Amino acid sequence: VYKRQHGLGAEAAALIDTLPPPSAGAADATEAVAETMALQGAAAYLTGDPAAALAALADPRLAADDEVALWRAAALAALERWDEALPDWQRGQPRLADYPPASTAALGEPGILLLLQTGRIDDAFELIERLDGLRLPMAAAERIQLLEATALARDGATEEARAIREKLARAGTPETRTRALLALVDLDLSAGRTGPAEAAARLAADSIHWRGQSDEFAHWRRLAALQHEAGRTEHALGTLQAAIAREPPLAVAQTLTADMAELMAALFRAFAAGRHDAIATLQLYRRHGEVMPADAEVTAWIRRLGEALVELGLGEAAIDLLRDRLRLHPERDAERAELGIALAEALAATGDRTGAMAALIDTTPLEAIDQGLGDARQKLLSALGGPASAPAAAGERTAVEAALARARDALDRAAWDEIGAATATLATLLPAEGE
Repeated sequence: VYKRQHGLGAEAAALIDTLPPPSAGAADATEAVAETMALQGAAAYLTGDPAAALAALADPRLAADDEVALWRAAALAALERWDEALPDWQRGQPRLADYPPASTAALGEPGILLLLQTGRIDDAFELIERLDGLRLPMAAAERIQLLEATALARDGATEEARAIREKLARAGTPETRTRALLALVDLDLSAGRTGPAEAAARLAADSIHWRGQSDEFAHWRRLAALQHEAGRTEHALGTLQAAIAREPPLAVAQTLTADMAELMAALFRAFAAGRHDAIATLQLYRRHGEVMPADAEVTAWIRRLGEALVELGLGEAAIDLLRDRLRLHPERDAERAELGIALAEALAATGDRTGAMAALIDTTPLEAIDQGLGDARQKLLSALGGPASAPAAAGERTAVEAALARARDALDRAAWDEIGAATATLATLLPAEGE
């Protein structure tokens, strides 16, 4: 209990894990389990895991406990579930007096936000004044000052709020400086005093201090969003990639990857609308294309980019692009069929008729071809000298020759996956032994 009250959540959690389970059949077993759940919830909250804290504190056996209601309100507020948190906060707030300063501040911070979010600004100022009177660690005291600035701004005292934030941005601890800077940047953006490019530059200059901060990856996402808004999508992609390289938790890494995929989608939409040139789009795809999903929209964009590159006389670049996308899309579906036809068209445009024929055979699964793709394939076959109306034996010979050529070309390039695909194609085309 001492460790919990003094903000030592990790130490408290470790001690709780060593407690023996209550004896089966003991009269006070239910009460002991409930007490352990309460301690586990408080420890989880203090270690920065409000979701785990809420899971423990929401146990029905704890519903009537006002002290547990206080911790549950703090966890709900940390999860921004304001309406659910308010009744528990009103029940449990009187129990704040039972705790030493560190724990009072840990519970009071989300309480202030809760009161502000639910329109109880006078109550928020009263709680801030109460916490200001405690002897708090510097970092906790600075966080209370930031909350005071938020309250002042909402109460219309914008100059006082700005003065607090500017002071903390100059002389606070690193995490406080960053939070104050972010608040000032948002204020300047909303007031039109700065633009996204300048705001991004201010955050980028501060980013050397972000490692290890509790909101580190949220800061990187904010910076990337400002860079994109300023028209510097390539910088935004680099920012997100650098954040992923810092090895965030899996869920955060997935969010950052999804952000990158959305930026790439925006880039390709701009290309499709004529607002981004093909060569610059290709360069960014080569760096970050692996984050794009294998779906019909992305396939259409890649095919259009390949066509644009061929039109610019960059057929080899188009072929490399399409082969790379085929490598990332092994599923034998309509998207792979479309990519295969696009590759065959690019090869044909560069004069490689044999390679084009091989691409049609090796990369276009017949079962995935709908009427539109089938017509495109038939047209290309006819242009390459292999019309669908040709006799079956001649068509088979042409296919075998094309597959052999494809295998030889892949062997020269040591492209083992393509060799395997060509070999599989030959196995379906050549007669079985003895026939």
